[in-house]
Amino acid sequence: MKWVLLFTLVAHLAVGQAPHQTKLKKIHGISFVASRDVPHSDTIKSVEVTYANWLCFMPFGFARPNDPEVHFNSSRQWYGETVEGIAACTRKARELGYSVAIKPQLWLLGGQFTGHWAFSSEAD
Repeated sequence: MKWVLLFTLVAHLAVGQAPHQTKLKKIHGISFVASRDVPHSDTIKSVEVTYANWLCFMPFGFARPNDPEVHFNSSRQWYGETVEGIAACTRKARELGYSVAIKPQLWLLGGQFTGHWAFSSEAD
């Protein structure tokens, strides 16, 4: 009887301590660099062959080295780099059933490495 009780206790603890695992859906993403216009539905749907379930849109901002001001959303940028363009691309992707990520990019004048972007004060 003692062994049955001990076995039952150990079995109960072993089962009761099993970690609860939630199966997460894997992200299969494709990046879209900004375009001149909102991509057509056919263009966006063409990524189906890669089994993508996420689309990432990448707007660009521009800056001069050692200058904290970032320029973006200007009339000189492609539509897909503007706030309006990113919003339109996001709406279109969601209408087609994709999840969306936004990954802003920063380009420094002269193509300098952004990791060397330095400022003169903490406020900058």
